[in-house]
Amino acid sequence: MAKNSFPQTTLLPIQQIHFILSDKSRIVVQLFPKPDAAHATVADVALMVSIAGGFVLFPLPSLVTLSIVDAAKLAYQFALLQSRKLSLTVSSVELEGEEFVEMSDMAQIAPNGMSISVV
Repeated sequence: MAKNSFPQTTLLPIQQIHFILSDKSRIVVQLFPKPDAAHATVADVALMVSIAGGFVLFPLPSLVTLSIVDAAKLAYQFALLQSRKLSLTVSSVELEGEEFVEMSDMAQIAPNGMSISVV
């Protein structure tokens, strides 16, 4: 289950999700959770994306407030769309830690049988 409590730290909380494509290139999505007014829970999530080895991060706009799980779903949908544009497929998912999105969340989002790991 996604973690919705906002960490009490001075560091910027970030989680990266790597979508590995069939040619071994990657689409990397960074989740930037934003706290509620009390800094207790995650109120929204901003997404930044880097495609296939690029060094430039660009924002993935959303017209609605995103929960942690909604952000992970949007990230996966974006990776699918980009992979199709490149005539590739998403072959696996790597989570950098489980600070917010967990393996069980990605298992519900990605199709059955897709390799999901935590690195």
